[in-house]
Amino acid sequence: MLTPCCVPELPAPQAQDTWLHRLIFVDLETTGAALGRDRITEIGLVWYSADHGWQAASSLVNPGIRIPSNISQLTGISNEMVAAAPAFSKLYNAVQTLLQDRVIVAHNVRFDYGFLSRELARCDQVLGQRHLCTVRLSRLLQPEFDKHNLATLVQRWQLRLDNHHRALDDAMALAQLWGHWQQRFGYDCLAAQVSKAIREVHLPPQLNLQDLNQLPDGPGVYFFYGDNDSLLYIGKSIELRTRVFSHFSDALHNSKEAQIVQQTKRIDYTACAGDLGAQLLESRLIKQHQPLYNRQLRRKKALFSWQLNADPDGYLTPALVPFDSIPIEQAHHCYGLFSKAADALKALEGICKKKQLCSIKVGLEQRHGPCFRYQLNQCDGACCGEESAERFNMRLKLALSSLEIAWWPFDGVLSVYEHHTSTNQHQWHMLYQWRYLGSYDVIPEPAMLFALANQTPFDVDSYKILQRLLPGLRPSQVQVIPLPSPEPDSGPTR
Repeated sequence: MLTPCCVPELPAPQAQDTWLHRLIFVDLETTGAALGRDRITEIGLVWYSADHGWQAASSLVNPGIRIPSNISQLTGISNEMVAAAPAFSKLYNAVQTLLQDRVIVAHNVRFDYGFLSRELARCDQVLGQRHLCTVRLSRLLQPEFDKHNLATLVQRWQLRLDNHHRALDDAMALAQLWGHWQQRFGYDCLAAQVSKAIREVHLPPQLNLQDLNQLPDGPGVYFFYGDNDSLLYIGKSIELRTRVFSHFSDALHNSKEAQIVQQTKRIDYTACAGDLGAQLLESRLIKQHQPLYNRQLRRKKALFSWQLNADPDGYLTPALVPFDSIPIEQAHHCYGLFSKAADALKALEGICKKKQLCSIKVGLEQRHGPCFRYQLNQCDGACCGEESAERFNMRLKLALSSLEIAWWPFDGVLSVYEHHTSTNQHQWHMLYQWRYLGSYDVIPEPAMLFALANQTPFDVDSYKILQRLLPGLRPSQVQVIPLPSPEPDSGPTR
């Protein structure tokens, strides 16, 4: 258990050091670096108080999951060692008492703060404290150095560290580092850099911690509302509560975040079963509700794409067309999704130059006879009959292949299942021709899916989300639902 004990080997602080009384040096060991999957295996805390001097507390933690062998080799913490250790739920009261009213100091504090925040969220508590990163502080104090990892700082400052990657030893090294920094740079300089590096969490006065405690720390989409319940911002996260709190921390250093937080009067959310559902729902809702601060995703983009048409001699020529005009079943014969015609032309020019394609045949140059690139030996001669249509067409398609719109590989609607164990939320996401038809507790009837497939427009952001996330799905998560006949004649409205 976390029982404080004295640490006589650490030097007494300088008399003018008022910061030290507000700091607590923290280090965690975990089963890995994935915040959504891994858990804490050890916690170490070191702090100074006027009454008791330097104190420390540490405990192994039973993570509830197995520690991978490579992590055990790194930390020296085995599954056998944590088997009899308390779960974090048994320690959180003591942890919160020790952290109370202090600034959390850690090396790469986002890692430690994130894991602490997640574990406290499982105990229905919120970690809303100021935090300070010693990596960031080291860079501010000594920008002439490139490396600021703990092992490097141990050598640079001759710190005592008996067991690197054990929580208490690493936390004590940070306490030593604080003392060395004071001696080298002076307290006033150190305090000035701390003021730049510290991250604070300030709640808007109209919100209270109790309300925020009700936010789940699982996947979901959250909503910030301002005066007259106007929608200011929509966001998503697999750690919803932690992400909301990050807005309050970032507000001190980011003008846009500060504007959002200052205007926020109410926060709401929609829980999701996983990252896929949260990303798709966020993209749809931003376009539907047009929040004030979601400028990047809120506008529906007019898209252009390249189609290949044969000229009288059989050479394929790219033609720029509005993507809305292309039937959905022919989309995989198109190349690129561009919001501006100028961007499409720039991309084609770059490909033409790199692959030595004829600028006349690709439509970038209007003239008779050899193209300009041919005279520079940068064209294989399609413009003057030296390169056959068959060879040119093959090279053109190969050059454009990186831009090709993906073919929908399923014969019907793809139903993707997501389940989140902590919240017990489950959903079926309905997808067709790279379009998001919605999420449901049970799979809809085929007739309803047929109607949705004909009503749902193509959205480039949903397309990109699915391109990125579908390859990582497990076979057990997906099933294909055939649409009823007859198939639509001209494809759904975009």
